[in-house]
Amino acid sequence: MNIRYVISFMNKDGIRQMAYPMQGRNTLGSKEDAKDLLKSFIKNNPPDTLESIYGSQSKGTFEVSAIECYERHNDPVGVFIQEKHNPGQVIYSDKMKALL
Repeated sequence: MNIRYVISFMNKDGIRQMAYPMQGRNTLGSKEDAKDLLKSFIKNNPPDTLESIYGSQSKGTFEVSAIECYERHNDPVGVFIQEKHNPGQVIYSDKMKALL
């Protein structure tokens, strides 16, 4: 396993997940490259477009997150972002924390 970086957001269930499909081609080898991709992603997608795709709860939640991936092809192990790889990042919304 290795750690790579993705753009993530808070989904409708209040859980942080990858913004792109769970494939190695959608992960990046450095946090800096992922930050550059995030800047481009936000710049090139109007807020109403992002809301129509990801939901209104996603507004302001797009961030770079570390994710565990399989060696060689870099496919993520799962679509959800884990707290152990992202200390200090909000992984669950208050809505989801109430259910845990």
